[in-house]
Amino acid sequence: MTISILFVDDEPNILKGLKRTFYSMRSEWKMFYALSGSQALKIMSENEIDLLVSDMYMPEMDGAELLRHVQSKYPHVIRIILSGHSDIKLILKTLFPAHKFLNKPCTQKQLINIVKRILLAQKLLPQQETRTSINQIGALPSQPFFFPVMQQALYRQDLEMISRDIFYDVGMIANLLKVTVNSFFGEMDHLPSIQEAVNMLGTDVLNNLFNSNGYLATYEDFITPEISVDRLWRHCLRTAKFSAAIAKQESQDSNTVHHCFIAGLLHDIGKYILIYKYFDSYRELLQKMEKNDMNSTQAELEHFKTTHGAVGAYLMALWGIPYDIIEAMAFHYNPSLLKHTCFTPLAAVHTANVLEHYFCKLRQDHLQRDLDIKYLQQTGLENRLPQIKETCKKIYQSELSEQKQLLF
Repeated sequence: MTISILFVDDEPNILKGLKRTFYSMRSEWKMFYALSGSQALKIMSENEIDLLVSDMYMPEMDGAELLRHVQSKYPHVIRIILSGHSDIKLILKTLFPAHKFLNKPCTQKQLINIVKRILLAQKLLPQQETRTSINQIGALPSQPFFFPVMQQALYRQDLEMISRDIFYDVGMIANLLKVTVNSFFGEMDHLPSIQEAVNMLGTDVLNNLFNSNGYLATYEDFITPEISVDRLWRHCLRTAKFSAAIAKQESQDSNTVHHCFIAGLLHDIGKYILIYKYFDSYRELLQKMEKNDMNSTQAELEHFKTTHGAVGAYLMALWGIPYDIIEAMAFHYNPSLLKHTCFTPLAAVHTANVLEHYFCKLRQDHLQRDLDIKYLQQTGLENRLPQIKETCKKIYQSELSEQKQLLF
């Protein structure tokens, strides 16, 4: 599949270097080069561009301004900032318009890997119209009650408290990971924990993110009887805890346990996105689901021609989240579409998600129906389901006990 890429940099020597670096890709990539933002916009008006890679600091129109123009006028385009700087102003200016960040100099291997990831992400969400809508998202909106909780933690400059309180908002965790996994901070050899991400950003950056007008919207206008964002984040957090516990029980390494936790935390973030982008349609869909006793994946496929798993996985793939987590997000409802033969975050999240619904009595009569036994057989989990169920049950009962203590 051919992809069209536009490189923008005000230094001619940089563009010449890029031409040399990617000369060998000319049969697979159609490449364009621009010395300014205005020249880039002209090229885009005359050609179909799939990917924009722009320098940040340029005269007249900087990279952030260019990406904002493209985000508005050509929302289907994937937007990447290329910069050798990593200060707070850059983070704030590019948080929304950029999908991905690269440090200068950009190697052939780096960009090839990014292009492969983009093409793979597009296979997860083949509907061009839906991709275009999702591409407009630069950061996910926050929940309304998150701000006062976070403000108190920031006022105290307590990074440990911030790390704990941010779990109240799954969308904000995704935003946090978007910033930390990108190249502002150099190449990372692992996905940071939430505590590591908070420590890497520090209270100054977090203060700017959470206090700047217009940076982070809220779900305040989205509260309706059919949509409980509060219940959704609780489900995600509990699924994350179950997923990590399953991984530990399977004697997986700490990195896999962490990936299982993050995958569980993000597995339903596509629902946030669909609520955010298609609020009225999704509300109607929820009413239809309740009336006809449909599950969310079945209803979404009929209504949107895609699922919340695919939608969330697509956006997180653009943001640079590791692929084993993307798989868990995209296929957590029907994992046997993949031919895994060993334990994966997908196995953990699929099982954890079904058990969480079971314990919360949302799908109590359908535990065996909802579990993908074929996949659990492939990955060796089927024989250990009784132990897994008991492990997750203890976590659930412990949470209920803690909530009762808080109430009484």
